[in-house]
Amino acid sequence: MIARSFKAKALMFVIFFLGIASGVLIANFYTTRVISSPGPDGARAQRDINKFYDYLGLDQAQREQMHKIG
Repeated sequence: MIARSFKAKALMFVIFFLGIASGVLIANFYTTRVISSPGPDGARAQRDINKFYDYLGLDQAQREQMHKIG
């Protein structure tokens, strides 16, 4: 009875450990390969900046002022 209980606990530990390990590996792959993949000629950086400007609701004149500041 105790042996079965120990085996069940060990099996659950292994299953949870494999889940955590695979999650960490997938997150690492995503951040290193997908998010930080370089775009052509800084296209990703410019796209992010434009999204930020859109979020702030800036018009073209305000965007040019922000570009001068930054």
